[in-house]
Amino acid sequence: MIQMSKFKKSADLDNVKMVDFYRQMLYIRMVSVALRQSALKMELKCPVHFSFGQEATAVGVGMNLKKKDAIVITHRSHAPYLAKGGDLKKMIAEIYNKKDGTSGGIGGSMHLNSPEKNIFCSAIVSGGISIAAGLALSFRMKRKNNVAVAFFGDGAVEEGGLSETLNFAALKKLPMVFFCENNMYAVNSHISETKAVHEVSRIARAYDLPAIRIDGNNILEVYKAVKTAVNRARNSRGSTFIEATTYRWLEHVGPRFDHISGLRPEKEVRKWISRCPLKSYEKYLLKKTIINNKEISKFKVNIERRIKAAWEYMDRSPYPKLKQLEKII
Repeated sequence: MIQMSKFKKSADLDNVKMVDFYRQMLYIRMVSVALRQSALKMELKCPVHFSFGQEATAVGVGMNLKKKDAIVITHRSHAPYLAKGGDLKKMIAEIYNKKDGTSGGIGGSMHLNSPEKNIFCSAIVSGGISIAAGLALSFRMKRKNNVAVAFFGDGAVEEGGLSETLNFAALKKLPMVFFCENNMYAVNSHISETKAVHEVSRIARAYDLPAIRIDGNNILEVYKAVKTAVNRARNSRGSTFIEATTYRWLEHVGPRFDHISGLRPEKEVRKWISRCPLKSYEKYLLKKTIINNKEISKFKVNIERRIKAAWEYMDRSPYPKLKQLEKII
């Protein structure tokens, strides 16, 4: 099993930013908890893919990006959407299929798009990778100093679109970051059953792209690796492939634990939960006296207020009418 790395503070990181990492991860986790409760009560009508255990990957990317940088996310979209500054109220409305959601209530959880914030979403496995390349190419052609990040899971590595895009990105030196959240499972298939090469970042090296494998549960390590890749892209030095090893706690889609059904070993799930990226980082910050329990309590109160406001916004929003669907079709 992959070992968790130690937290190491970089010289360019001050305490304020380190606390911001924690606040963002806590925010994403608390939103996920609230949504999970809704899913367990059967309030949600669309498929919902949770990111419990993968908060550090989203925040590590989001904290490195500017507003005009672009991300293309996947069906497991909540965490990166929020980490890039997506509107929580619109996100909740969309997941409840309400008219004031990010896609007018007709896309659901797997279509959290926010063009005004350069957040794009593709529910097709690997489908967003080439879209991110197109965005990166447009930045290059328009001489914009922006970066595009493609989020994808280890399951997408088997799709031909990744290899084609790696080749194109290397050929054109695109300002792009390939960010693979390797949680070791493509739906219910373990990586050992589907891939001859488990270290998927090695694939990128065949195209002469810099590639790195990092601990995706270590926010400081993720932030540092993404910062290097983003700076490289901004300075016209081309793309980078980052493989962040992590683990999703819940079933592929839905609010329950799938080890209860025998789809994963319970020991494995519990081991990874003990390596919780949020709790591990919280312990580090407390030990280093960078944060205290009183501050954490204040964060939770503020986040709970934002969550309550989001649900109230969703409750006030109507469902889309049939005419809206016909217009899109």
